[in-house]
Amino acid sequence: MKAVIVKAIADLRRRRIQAAVIFLTVLLAIATGTMALTLMSQTRNPYQAAFEAQKGAHLQVSFHASTDPQLLATTPAIIGATAAGGPYPATSLEFKHSGQRFNIETFGRDDPGAQGHIGTLGPGER
Repeated sequence: MKAVIVKAIADLRRRRIQAAVIFLTVLLAIATGTMALTLMSQTRNPYQAAFEAQKGAHLQVSFHASTDPQLLATTPAIIGATAAGGPYPATSLEFKHSGQRFNIETFGRDDPGAQGHIGTLGPGER
């Protein structure tokens, strides 16, 4: 075994440029593999990561303006929600482009970092 190591070291000293090229190639291959593994681990489930960062609702509930607010307060317990937030103001937006109409229902809240799992509309907000 010792003779093999001595021969390998002697060959590396004799062919320095070739050894450097092989070393650089192996180094770049390892760096590429490491970067690929890092990117794969960071991009797992990007929608769930964005959802958790946004702290958005799992369920949005809208109700008629004449609904009793005390009845609405019991809704999270009835459906088994762990947390509830709202009511949040809502509005409908309509966009027109090339003869087509696009409707978007928007909801807002004062604190984007608030922990809300159910977004409800208040009386008269729909």
